[in-house]
Amino acid sequence: QNVGAAGGGDESPPGRRYPVRQNRGQLPARYIAQAAALRNIIVPESYEEAMTSKEAVHWQQAMDEEIVSLTANDTWDLVKPPLGLNVIPTKWVYAVKRNADGEIERYKARFVAKGFRQKEGIDFDEVFAPTCNQVTVRSFLAMATEKGYDIQHLDVRTAFLNGELEEEVYCDQPPGYEAGGAGMKCKLKRALYGLRQASRAWHKKLRGTLEQLGFQVSMSDPALFVSYGQSYTIWLLVHVDDLLMMGSNKVEVQTMKEKLMREYDMRDLGEVSLFLGMEVERNKAGGELKLTQRRYAAELLQRFRMAEAKEQSIPLSPTVDLRA
Repeated sequence: QNVGAAGGGDESPPGRRYPVRQNRGQLPARYIAQAAALRNIIVPESYEEAMTSKEAVHWQQAMDEEIVSLTANDTWDLVKPPLGLNVIPTKWVYAVKRNADGEIERYKARFVAKGFRQKEGIDFDEVFAPTCNQVTVRSFLAMATEKGYDIQHLDVRTAFLNGELEEEVYCDQPPGYEAGGAGMKCKLKRALYGLRQASRAWHKKLRGTLEQLGFQVSMSDPALFVSYGQSYTIWLLVHVDDLLMMGSNKVEVQTMKEKLMREYDMRDLGEVSLFLGMEVERNKAGGELKLTQRRYAAELLQRFRMAEAKEQSIPLSPTVDLRA
């Protein structure tokens, strides 16, 4: 769909509410190639599976990087928990991160707690944390298109580790990285991924930082923040650890980005090209912004086919036809 552009050329039969989408021919080769390449990488479901896979070296490096982040954030103390206290199981979660073109950007390993084993009133209380509404996302993109603003994309590395826990929570050590001998567990200081209250703790921390930097929470969406200056306005949209920023003054936007990157370990992804599974393409000369989900559709289709093949114990076909 197009945002901020003049009406398209699709024709509708009388009485039809939405236009009929015309056949646009074969999909670009990069999408078909990407879908076919997906079958060559099997994302492991456990530490043991990761260590015996063809990509073991990459998964090991990803886990090492995660452990470095956990250590740098002083996430826990190793202790022997008192008898009778709930110790939450943990696991590794793996993913392959791709860019907007479908190329592998990095292998990712996340150490997470099995939050479903937490006990309400003991391990957590409040859990709610807002995420941006789809209407707000569309309005944000439409405004940027209309005004000609650049949309900057920031990604917070290990965002949840910045959240501070108010409860006393214990969990198992990361598989493959146990230390200190038998019976030693992690007494958490920071909000670990997977904890029921992790999102809330991170959002509370981020909101406090943004308010210190002069942002105000929008009355229409608690995940939208606005900063008003004498000669500029900056809008910041938050979805967990993904941040979109735009403003009427490019210099002030860059200054605000630098302030945020001093507060948190962030990746500056530049002009947005992929957000919430949507590929973002801009034609500033024509005043058009285009959103597509071809990459997401390719991944979703491949997941279904992999699951079906696993159940039936049959080999995957060498190509995936996204037109099917």
